[in-house]
Order: sequence, then C-alpha cells, then structure tokens
Amino acid sequence: MSYKFNIKERLISLIHPMRKIAIFLCSISMSLINAQAVLLTEEVKNLFQDHSNGIWISHYYGTTEDGTKYILNLGYDNQDYRGILNNLNSNEKIFLEGKYDPSVLKCIGYDSLDQLHYEIIGERKDSSLVLDLLSTDKKHGRRIYFLAQARDQFRILDCAPNSYCKIFQDKNIPNIRLNLQRNEDESISGNLYISAEEESYSIIAKCKDPNCNKISGIIYDKLSQKVGSLQINHVSNASIHLDYILKNNSFNYDLNLMNHLKFSCISFKEIRNPHVFKTVFIADKNYLKFNQEVITFIKNDIQQNLKKDTSQPIFFYYDNELYSEDFISGTYKYILSDEDTIRCKNINYFIRNDKEISLDDFFDKEFNYNQFFKDAIAFKIEHLMKNKETDFQNWLKTIDLNNWTLREEGFVFHSNYSTKYGFTEATVPFTELAGKIKKNNLTKRLLK
Repeated sequence: MSYKFNIKERLISLIHPMRKIAIFLCSISMSLINAQAVLLTEEVKNLFQDHSNGIWISHYYGTTEDGTKYILNLGYDNQDYRGILNNLNSNEKIFLEGKYDPSVLKCIGYDSLDQLHYEIIGERKDSSLVLDLLSTDKKHGRRIYFLAQARDQFRILDCAPNSYCKIFQDKNIPNIRLNLQRNEDESISGNLYISAEEESYSIIAKCKDPNCNKISGIIYDKLSQKVGSLQINHVSNASIHLDYILKNNSFNYDLNLMNHLKFSCISFKEIRNPHVFKTVFIADKNYLKFNQEVITFIKNDIQQNLKKDTSQPIFFYYDNELYSEDFISGTYKYILSDEDTIRCKNINYFIRNDKEISLDDFFDKEFNYNQFFKDAIAFKIEHLMKNKETDFQNWLKTIDLNNWTLREEGFVFHSNYSTKYGFTEATVPFTELAGKIKKNNLTKRLLK
C-alpha cells in the first residue's frame, strides 16, 4: 500500500483524505473494568427534575484517536438531553445538558462543580453517535466515536467498536480481491488486487451511512497518484457489490467474504504515553508465541527511541497483505510523536507449519534469489525514475529485499517512509519465478 502522510497534521486530526491511515485505538487494560459500575442509569435519571413523561436512557461505548475510552450515559425525555460522559482512563466526568433533538445533539458540558468546560455537538444515527467536544477557551478539542449497547449486554471492549479487516473475493472467478479495513475514525483503507494486471492499488474511502453499509472512495497507484474511484454496497454480512472506475474504464463485481481478521488490543504498562497496540489475533499457541516476540521487539524499540514527554500519544496501525487459514503477512506501523517518520515491523508467518517465513524457504541454495530480486526491482523502478528529481530517485532506491511481505500474487518489497513521498513498493509476481520456486509444503499451500 502506498500513501503520503504528514505527522504534524495527523496529531491535530486535520488530514486530507489521501493521508488517512488506519490507526487502531483500543486498550485491553480497560476490559477488566466492571461495565455495570460505569452505567450510571439512576444518576442520569436524577439529572431530570420531572419524571412524569418518562425518561429514556441509552448507554454508549466509545474511543478517541489517542486511545482514550469513554462511556456515555445519555438520557432524554422528548424535551431535554441530560447525560454523564465518563473518561475511563482519567475517571473525569462531564455532565451534559441540552435541548432534545432525535438526530442532533447540542449540549454544554460541565464538571461536578458546575464549571462550564465544553461545547458539545454530536450526530446521532441508529446505534452510532459521534461527539465533538470543544473547550470553552477554544484551545482543546476531541472527537469521540460511540456505539450503543444494551444495558444487560454492555461490556468494555478490548478493541474499539466498528473496526474490522475483511477480505472479499469472487470464489468462482478469483480475478478481483478486495482487502478492506474499517478504522475507528470511520475511514476505510485497504487494497484492490486485479489479477489480469497482476497489480494492487491502494484505496482510501469513507463510510456513507452510520452502519457503513455504503462506502465511497478513491483508488491510488503505487506512487499515490489518483487513478480511479469506487463504490461499495454491503448486500449482507458476507457479501458486497463493488463498482469501480479505473483508468476511465468501469467495472462491477459481486464479492463474497473470504476471511475476517481478528484483533486483540493491548497497552504497555512500561510506556506512559497514551497508546493502544492493535495486534493480529490467531488462536494458535505457536503463533501467539511468535507474535509476542514481535510485540516485545516493538515495545523495546519504542522505549529506546521515545523521548520522555509522556503527554504525547503513540499511534499504531496494521496493514494487512495476506490472510488465510495457512498464512498471515502484513506490517505493524507505529508513529512516535517526536519523530517525522513511521517505523515498521513486518510479519510473515506460516500458520499450518507454525513457523516464521524467510525467503530461503522458497528457493534452493543454488538459486541466487537476492540477485534475481535486485534485478527485478531495478527493472520495475527504472522507468519511474526518468526525468524525476534526485530525492524521488533516492526514495525509490530504498525499496529493500529485507523489507518484504507476501500477497497471493507474489512477493512485495517495500520502501522506507519519506515525509515528502510516503511509502511505495515493488511486487515480483510468482509467475515471474516459474520453475525457480522449490516444491515444499509452504509453496504448495501458498500457490495452490
């Protein structure tokens, strides 16, 4: 996946859609809280003076972009809103008060001493709610994404609500594959693979309705150039209809859900900066051991390079490349707020054989795959360098044989991050390696 990204813009959440990234915002430590203890039903009822017309109470769970968890207990009586917004990380309580509107929430927010702190505006649709909080001095703001839950089933989720990573494909004619990730800020990211071109395109999109049944987005090539657009309609939980325009040609497909990647969310007690690490969960003992080694590597890297300012958040996200019953391949990416870079850690794991994958697993010792890949990458980027500035050429040259992942179609070699250009990649399809890949259980499962 290729995209540009501006660190400073991201930290204040003012990002051009092309620079949106999948930032996963969850904290497992909060999952141990007794949910019923934060459902303040009676407390909210007592905020209303007149109970004669009945009071309806809704309970919402939500997160902000720095991983902070909230519970909103919202009451209304067809005339007024009253509620309590509880910050589960700091235990701060904000009391809400405003006129009732079935779809729009406009309130003031004050503390237990009746000191006014926030102007609050929200959009309420079905089971979802988005709140914007702006401090009265206009210096601080935050956006919180909520999902309603029934009182008797309410629980503090390990990971934030609504996010997912799903892979869609036509199982009968597998010429199109859509890797779709929904993020906590309601943005959509992923990639679209077209087998006829042996080419993958990155996508940046957004939900068009509260339940994200309709999605609209832009298609980009490896150099972050806009090359098309797409529309997605969820027909059911297991199927979608995809319409897209690519290079002035129109296409449409009905795709089925082939895989659904699961996550678990943790925070590192040794790191005090606000953060949440969303990690790929597979119920396999050996994979979990491998994944713990990856987590430890990332934690140590952060501790060695993070400055002492504990007020700034650390952002994590995961780019999925391949997921099946046999394989998981992708990249954990994390951003330290005092750095103008994005750090990466790739995972390539053969689930069936319980082992991390190396390039050596694919080739006999007699075949010099390093030289083959170097030549293939040099050929693929040569035409991109013509008449381009030196910085651009040097960026393309950072595509590294040690920085690789797998897709169903082949090997993907990634560049370093550039504050000017973002990321890019070069794909070497398996078809270019015909007769050179050795036959073993790994390649048999991957190339089936």
